[in-house]
Amino acid sequence: SNPMREVVTLQAPILQLRDIAEGTRVGYNARWLAKRPSRLAVISAGYADGLMRLPPDADKPVAEVLIGGTLCPVAGRLSMDLMIIDATDAPSDAIHRNAPVTLIGGPLDIDRVGKTAGTIGYLILTSLSRRYQRHYLGQV
Repeated sequence: SNPMREVVTLQAPILQLRDIAEGTRVGYNARWLAKRPSRLAVISAGYADGLMRLPPDADKPVAEVLIGGTLCPVAGRLSMDLMIIDATDAPSDAIHRNAPVTLIGGPLDIDRVGKTAGTIGYLILTSLSRRYQRHYLGQV
């Protein structure tokens, strides 16, 4: 296990919500297929922000995020500036415009995020772009 203390949290706001029917395809090349009626959340983070674009396995999501304490998978491939999340199972009071979505933090520690993306946590951290607003808390 990693003896280091978690020091990074990465969040992005929900920009838009869409309810879709079962059988609807989403994302580049219509890669993701809704297996049930679903609620999708679009957030402002993508591969231009340093997030990993391709999943290690085509049947697994490229990433998971945390919405209202619930892990939610990314629906399809990441876009340059956007990510679509299958937020169907998230609490309804946590799904609204400007609600925070956690990409790194809590149960999504950097090692888990790296493993899901098929790499290591260090590469995730060093790939994060300057487009993120940084807040430094506590002593350095």
